[in-house]
Amino acid sequence: MEDGFVTAGHCGYLGHSIGDASNNALGTVVGSTWPLPGSKPDVGHVQTSAGWTPTAQVNGYNDGVIPVSAEWGGVLEYPVGATLCRYGQTSGGPICGTLNQTNVSVEYAAYSIWTIGASRVVGGCTSDGDSGGTWVGGVGQIQGTHIGGQPYANFDACPTTFEYLYFQPIRDALDEYSVTVLIAHGANAPDITDVECPDLANSYYGRFVCRLNGVDSQGEPQAQWSSNVGGSTNKTYFRKNCTPPSTISVTLQVTNPYGTDTEYYSFPCPTNPPY
Repeated sequence: MEDGFVTAGHCGYLGHSIGDASNNALGTVVGSTWPLPGSKPDVGHVQTSAGWTPTAQVNGYNDGVIPVSAEWGGVLEYPVGATLCRYGQTSGGPICGTLNQTNVSVEYAAYSIWTIGASRVVGGCTSDGDSGGTWVGGVGQIQGTHIGGQPYANFDACPTTFEYLYFQPIRDALDEYSVTVLIAHGANAPDITDVECPDLANSYYGRFVCRLNGVDSQGEPQAQWSSNVGGSTNKTYFRKNCTPPSTISVTLQVTNPYGTDTEYYSFPCPTNPPY
């Protein structure tokens, strides 16, 4: 984040001071959903003190320093079945497992509190003090912050394998505190980097498809397609019927909190048979 970092909500109450492993003050908790009543995501926001400048990287411990990807704002969500890895202050990392389920509710029985919207990982381990650590997918794509594991007992710690590990998706924290992930792209308009328009493998007689494959952006980018034959969408692809041999004009706009990048494409309505 530009002014600090996000963590698990149960890592600190509102107003608590946060320090590093040597007890040097890092900042102050300016937002925490813990222990608010009801069912909420387990998220917190720490504003760093003077002298601590946030950087677009993750402490990867055995993996070294991991830069946060500029592609898709560094928060591209990986699907169920993907391998994800976490990094934590106590057990280091990488600690990896398979994303098993999303939008899971987890009970903190000792506190009679439920956290909602969590993601569940099969495999891996966790120890006290790992909460708030980063879950990463692929090359520097931030998935969320670690919130714990089950089953739990006092002797359960790394390297003991847990049945499940849980993290709170990064978007829950970004939405809760209206912050963006800090990446090397900086506070600039997005940069569209990879587009297929038309996507020849999926376009055929009287029908075209355009696809946005890559965009560098600080903050989550939003796409908007339109064309001279009508239709619009904010998905990563645009699909529309057309009449050969007319000429198709397509406009793609990608917007982030700092501006907009616009690209234009022109091509004949496809005449090739269906793939």
